Amino acid sequence: MSKKSSLIVNLPNLTPQVTLPYHLGKLLNLIIAAKEGGISSLALHDAGCVTPANGVSALKALGAKIHSDRKHAIDAKGEERPGVAHYTYMGWQ
Repeated sequence: MSKKSSLIVNLPNLTPQVTLPYHLGKLLNLIIAAKEGGISSLALHDAGCVTPANGVSALKALGAKIHSDRKHAIDAKGEERPGVAHYTYMGWQ
């Protein structure tokens, strides 16, 4: 099985799409799919993004506008975790 090198992501704004490395494209698709509610770093980790903060930082450097906020979240064990990062897609520069 060959490793995918890039992924085209359709953007819901004036920039119609961007081509990104596969791991960043997957991360951006997950953040966009979460819509206004955003997605937690715990959920991103559960979806296979090993270091969501690093990926978000890389996306921002490429032109993504992603809002970061800290909120409480429930982990996979059902325990409340304070100060978990949540990411919301705001557009592309």
